[in-house]
Amino acid sequence: RTAALVLPAVGDNRMRHEALQRFMLANDSVTIAVEIPIWLTATDIDALEVEHGICLLPPGHSPRVLTGHIDFLQVRNGVVHILDYKPDARTNKPIAQLTLYALALTRLAGLRLFDIKCAWFNEEQYCEFFPRALLSHAENLAALGSALLRVAIRRPESQKSQTFP
Repeated sequence: RTAALVLPAVGDNRMRHEALQRFMLANDSVTIAVEIPIWLTATDIDALEVEHGICLLPPGHSPRVLTGHIDFLQVRNGVVHILDYKPDARTNKPIAQLTLYALALTRLAGLRLFDIKCAWFNEEQYCEFFPRALLSHAENLAALGSALLRVAIRRPESQKSQTFP
């Protein structure tokens, strides 16, 4: 709802992301950080793959590093919310990307997956899910692993280890 106040006021589509982040950080009491960097090393990736029985990067992928930025981090009612502004959400459902961010927070910040909720939004919709629900169902693991691989390797070779989409 708060985003609906800001987004129409910014005419340049490329500037909406930054304007929304500045607005939320200054005016929303539950937003605690924006543009939080994520950097998973080979050791982190190996540990997450073993712990959750998923494949984050294909065997032999080099470098074995995943990076990205969480758009918004909020704490509401004791739950950490990872939010991603996706103007192209109709064609780009970021479930795998957000799940990877949640896994990264469990590994890097010591948070429990149980305490994390993920969501993406744009001017028209807000969609949320619990990453723990995806990871707790065996039938989801193959599809999620496949999506995580696509997220990790869909950039050109020169950019693979630099950032998530």
